[in-house]
Amino acid sequence: MEMPSAKAHIPNGQNLAFEMASVLEDFRGCLNNNPIVLSQYHHEEFLRNRITKNYGCQVESGTELVSFEPDERGVVARLKKHHAHSSNAEEIVWTPYLVGADGGHSVVRKIAGLQDMKSEGPMLETFQLGRVFVAGGRLSFQSILINPHIDGPQFNLGWKLALVLKGLPSQSLLGTYCFERVLVVAAMLQKTNRLTGKITENIKTASPVSFVSDITYRGSRIIVDDYASAGEFVDFYGSGVDGSARAGDRAPDAPGLLTESGEVTTLFDSGVFASNAHTVITFAKEPPQKLLPVPNPGLVRVAIIVPQGSASEKHYRVKERDLKFLVVRPDGVIGALTKGIDGLKTYFRKIFV
Repeated sequence: MEMPSAKAHIPNGQNLAFEMASVLEDFRGCLNNNPIVLSQYHHEEFLRNRITKNYGCQVESGTELVSFEPDERGVVARLKKHHAHSSNAEEIVWTPYLVGADGGHSVVRKIAGLQDMKSEGPMLETFQLGRVFVAGGRLSFQSILINPHIDGPQFNLGWKLALVLKGLPSQSLLGTYCFERVLVVAAMLQKTNRLTGKITENIKTASPVSFVSDITYRGSRIIVDDYASAGEFVDFYGSGVDGSARAGDRAPDAPGLLTESGEVTTLFDSGVFASNAHTVITFAKEPPQKLLPVPNPGLVRVAIIVPQGSASEKHYRVKERDLKFLVVRPDGVIGALTKGIDGLKTYFRKIFV
């Protein structure tokens, strides 16, 4: 369903009704312009069905994580089954990595000692302890204008973890999950505090709802950007809205593109992006695939696209910047913007070496 209206009760006695988010026709080249409301049980049902259908896995309900012990090779977890036929039977499971996506009362977070940082605000100082990860940090206050999980922490970790489990990059790639997450969450909490003050004064003076395109990982050590300036300021919860796509930003759409076969399309409609592979888009009419330091060609998809008119200039500024190659990560984030093949090689060495 569409985003509902909301009411705010202000300490000065005002009762204000307002729209949680405006309906936008075209917003920063985003694939999904407008938020929707989906009940948790419908969301869970959708995820369970997709996991079963696509991956042949079953979600085990009534299973409690009691404790776990990490070591250098993996994690030993103790589970308790709460089923009528199981009589609270316990099960010992070994796994190479443990990811806690168990919400505000996270057992994983508590056992791992990844507690909230009380002095500076309700966030975690780190999201990793060896082979144990937390997919998100608990927030004791959540602004009605900001979604604390809007940056997709599970996706950020998921594609990196998938590559490491295949034995392709080193485990150091997993450390970038924490680096990118902490910067975004810290910036988000600062914005939450500012908005909270405005809301208590007058809800109408507050900024609009924050979108996924607001977030950027500019400055991450695994991105390559030939257009970055040394020492430039980065707002990790705002620089992604300056209208110019940069490495670390969510990849926006670009209409009016011409494929190698002569078809006019957009980036999102062309089907070039994939959640299990990097996508290299070349505007140079020269396939770079054979030149890339990638251990498995199936990990990278290559597309040759010729810009038509000024449509691709709106976000990517292909001609203005003499942009030759664009790399989009599996999580939809721009990994590299580069003028030549050397920039591509540098990026993939950061990922796979």
